[in-house]
Amino acid sequence: MMTATDAPDLDSRLDDIVALFQAGLFQTALDSARKLAEQHPDSAKLHNIIGAALTKTGQIDDAMAAFRQSLALDPEYAGAHNNLGNALKELNRPADALTSYQRAASIDPAMFDAHFNSGNVTEQMGHHTAAIGHYEKALDLKPDAEPALLNLANVHGYLGNSPKAAEYYRKVLRTNPTNGNLHNNLAAHVKYRPDDLHLLQMRQLMREPAVTDSDKIGIGFALSKALDDIGEPDQSFEALSTANRAFRQQNPYDLSVDRRVAAAIKAAFEVTHPGKAGTAAHPPPAQTPIFVVGMPRSGTSLVEQILASHSAVYGAGELYALRAALDPRLLAATDPRGMSHAAPADMRDTYLDALAQLQVQEPYIVDKMPLNFRWIGFILDAMPEARILHIRRDAMATCWSNYRHYFTDGGLNYAFDQTDLGNYYRLYSDLMDYWQRVLPDRFLDVNYENLTENQEPVTRQILAFCGLDWQAQCLDFAGTKRMVRSLSAVQVRQGLYQGSSEAWRKYEHHLAPLQAILDR
Repeated sequence: MMTATDAPDLDSRLDDIVALFQAGLFQTALDSARKLAEQHPDSAKLHNIIGAALTKTGQIDDAMAAFRQSLALDPEYAGAHNNLGNALKELNRPADALTSYQRAASIDPAMFDAHFNSGNVTEQMGHHTAAIGHYEKALDLKPDAEPALLNLANVHGYLGNSPKAAEYYRKVLRTNPTNGNLHNNLAAHVKYRPDDLHLLQMRQLMREPAVTDSDKIGIGFALSKALDDIGEPDQSFEALSTANRAFRQQNPYDLSVDRRVAAAIKAAFEVTHPGKAGTAAHPPPAQTPIFVVGMPRSGTSLVEQILASHSAVYGAGELYALRAALDPRLLAATDPRGMSHAAPADMRDTYLDALAQLQVQEPYIVDKMPLNFRWIGFILDAMPEARILHIRRDAMATCWSNYRHYFTDGGLNYAFDQTDLGNYYRLYSDLMDYWQRVLPDRFLDVNYENLTENQEPVTRQILAFCGLDWQAQCLDFAGTKRMVRSLSAVQVRQGLYQGSSEAWRKYEHHLAPLQAILDR
């Protein structure tokens, strides 16, 4: 039992542990907190610190136990509810995390983190209007909080509200004027004129020695977009190629790694699933997944938007659920003979559990992670009822769109060099030819250019393949109100337009290395 005289000493020692935690010394903080807990087992604050440190060191299950012990001692401890939400979010349980965040906010309405975290997890679940409300509550408490301002800008951008997105990006830029990513994000929502102040500002920033090379990459991509808007293609390409070279120097790419991965994928499928894809019996899922795959910038966002316009379909965007469900040995491209025959059932359960966490009512859910093309055979083996749409666009148009956009999330380092890009496209095309050969008629190839020129018949084909009845609103997809979390958030709300696959031609004389590889 802690006495009154013990309290000041405990508070002081707690402050010391919090200081260790805030300095990033998580294991030291954890060791100190556990030792102190032996003397003060009834301290809710102490168990909360233990849980926070366990979360930071990746011990999520133990962290949750610590938070629950803290809340058993003090059920009205808002900080522990908030931290429990963080742990649940790490476990990909967004609905449960939101419950904890909302409990924290109800106990302490002035807790910025509770409102901000509620916005993050609500956005993750696709409830964008609610996410905006949470972020606005957070900003009521801290009007200049850059993370909340930035997330509000992102959400408005995903919703296609470019004026609002630009407004919030500009607010963040006032206090962070050299951040390259911010300039690049803003540029996506602005149609530039020659006298645009932001264009003039970016020209100046590219000449400033004080601006870091990393920030100049993002500014360079944004400047290239602005110069394209005002009809200066040669200057636009100069800014673009400079930004791409700078990124490539900082982030080397090794094609041989992706070649080994592609070979391991084929070998693993041949060893563990020879001719068996889709033959296992499973109970029907609560919701049927529709995978939209292909190269980035091939039209996957457009097809998802068409599908999400159907009353029976929820567009979930680019989910990371499949990656979490895949056998880690396959992801590591190790010896495929080590793959377990039980992996498909585990993959199925893990993936469908992640879909259930989205808490949506529609019977079909679209997962639009383009690079899931790598796992088509494994998807069909684990989930034979899944529908897979492969979007194929003109090779030069696809590669040009990759080269001219700044991918900041990682994993697409091939896109910043014409030679790497062409070779990766050939690797992708070869793998898709393999899936077509071993799984004929198990997925639908959708030609992007054909869709733009023959909208209704191709849309009917897409819906029929997915087992969906015809709904005319799928033709008016541009008006569908939903979040689009990709670089195509603006374009998919502009409706279909023919000729977009010819945009690269005004830069053709700059793209000889890429074209030579694709023409081989």
